[in-house]
Amino acid sequence: MPASVDVHAAPEIARDGAQRGFAVRHEALLFPIAAFIATRLALLVFAWCSLRLLPVAPNFLPESRAHPVLAAFCHFDCGHYYQISSRGYSIPDETKWFPLFPLLGALVRICSGLSPFYALLLVANLMALGAYICIYQLFSALSDRSSARAGLLLFAAYPFAFFHSSIYAESTAIFFTALTLWLAEQKRWWLSSIGLGLAMLARHISAVAAASVLAFHIAERGTSPKKLLWNRAMPSFALVALIFSSFLIYCHVRFGDALVFVAQRRDVNSMGVGPYWLERNWWSAAHAFYSEQLANEPWLAMYVVISLWPAAGLIGLAMRREWRALLPAGALLLAVYWSIGVAGLGRYSASLWPGYLALGAFCAKRPSLNFILLFSCALLQGLFFHLWIHGFSIF
Repeated sequence: MPASVDVHAAPEIARDGAQRGFAVRHEALLFPIAAFIATRLALLVFAWCSLRLLPVAPNFLPESRAHPVLAAFCHFDCGHYYQISSRGYSIPDETKWFPLFPLLGALVRICSGLSPFYALLLVANLMALGAYICIYQLFSALSDRSSARAGLLLFAAYPFAFFHSSIYAESTAIFFTALTLWLAEQKRWWLSSIGLGLAMLARHISAVAAASVLAFHIAERGTSPKKLLWNRAMPSFALVALIFSSFLIYCHVRFGDALVFVAQRRDVNSMGVGPYWLERNWWSAAHAFYSEQLANEPWLAMYVVISLWPAAGLIGLAMRREWRALLPAGALLLAVYWSIGVAGLGRYSASLWPGYLALGAFCAKRPSLNFILLFSCALLQGLFFHLWIHGFSIF
């Protein structure tokens, strides 16, 4: 006899099936969005607790009195982005802060009527959400979902990842570099070049992503110069130069020097920054262990040690052929930061997202270790975020 069927349960079964189908189809969006919401809520709660435990005086922002918890996400370079977004570049020294992030903030301010502070904070976090989605999509394409989940969570928990929620250009640069490499992996070369040009307008160091785009070209066409150079996709690199040149043209028209931002990083500038700070801009990782610096600023050595974590992930990218295209961008970025960026290595190392593919693949197979690492990184992030909120020199 045929098995009896509960006709009343059929609609519920259909609804459950539809819901599971929706979750599977949209998981590529749902997981990074959930990770974003969870981390931002955690940072907001932590900022509130930190300020309750140890209140700080209001800063230059009008919003710091009305919403001190949100103002906790604005320190140091935030002030420069705030001024540029409010009134544009007024002095040559400000060109050291590249234009895309404050420009997006200005566009949001004009379209929405928000203050520059809220507009920039919104842009920074929307860019971080976009970065999470692109990184997750790319990791899933190159590995599996469990590795992508573990890698994204480890990236979000990194001890200095709170900068991705703050009024800094980091999240904007990460979004466009991740978008660039995701599009390159999908062989959408012209769109990838547009993304790379925009990434360079957020932070010029993003130019190193071109090495990984080239690696994807090589993976597609081989190492033959003829096949690499004589194809319809290669001219797309001209778009990168075209987009970035827009800032050079602006600098030439506004200040009479297309490379004014280079000069401002080398000379004593109009904001009165002295030789000591100019020297700090060029410290290598070795400076963190000089006897004098180790005594005066021991946290610099900690920056170097913590940066070994994403560096280990970069080494792991070499272990699998399909991951190796991500290695050039990450390795070049790390080499630059270790060579001349140790004073800001905490913030800088939070941009080394490619290595988290290998770290995620490793930790996804070891749930206990994954939990310990996530918990430890989250605790360290809370510690550094608390120090940063209270004016500690984490740049």
